[in-house]
Amino acid sequence: MSHLTIRMAVLAALLGGAAAQAQTADSGATIIGPDGKTTTVERSVTRGDGAVQGTVDVNRDDGRGYRRSFEQSRSADGVTRQGTVTTNRGRTYTREAGRSCADGTCSGLATVTGPKGKQWTRERSFQRTGRGQWEGTVTRTNPSGRQTTAKRWRQIGQGQ
Repeated sequence: MSHLTIRMAVLAALLGGAAAQAQTADSGATIIGPDGKTTTVERSVTRGDGAVQGTVDVNRDDGRGYRRSFEQSRSADGVTRQGTVTTNRGRTYTREAGRSCADGTCSGLATVTGPKGKQWTRERSFQRTGRGQWEGTVTRTNPSGRQTTAKRWRQIGQGQ
């Protein structure tokens, strides 16, 4: 199926036509590092009806690894994401995130909760300052409450 056919099906679904059929893609890889250790990666992703969900399994031959599961959905209000990572050693991390844009301003918040309830957050806010130009801030907070803030900017093209 060509990219144009897929885009037409998605466009038809968004405009009230027939719902786009969910599609699943599976992939994998075996990676041999310079130290000779082997890592295997298996991934399964399903897309359809404005949502994406899947799993990624990563395992090394020394027993280390993790399983990541995730979901993402889109609506007129923005994008929401949820995910979980569980290590082979039994540690679990959950992530909740969302973002929305309105009137040239986009904002988002992501929270990761780790073992023992420790939380990390990232808050972003960007404003459009001109054609192809954006600027904003990203604030990260670690479990002890320490914050770091960075100013960001982006210019695409000539900005005319």
